[in-house]
Amino acid sequence: MGVDHTSHKNLKLIINGKTIEKRFNNFDLQKEYDSKQININYNNNINLKSKLIVDILEKITSEAQKNNAFKKIKSR
Repeated sequence: MGVDHTSHKNLKLIINGKTIEKRFNNFDLQKEYDSKQININYNNNINLKSKLIVDILEKITSEAQKNNAFKKIKSR
């Protein structure tokens, strides 16, 4: 039995009252972990539409943080 020390990402969308959830273990998005474990599903996982959405949202929030957009919204 192994111990899971990887981090996770959660994506939750609410569309027309229906909740859609996707949870990513960061190992799912890496070719290998600790040079010991090889992820045989890597090529499939990095091409998932839900992964693309997560990447887009991370880029948007990263740029907003750099531009202090969150501070501007908070001060309104």
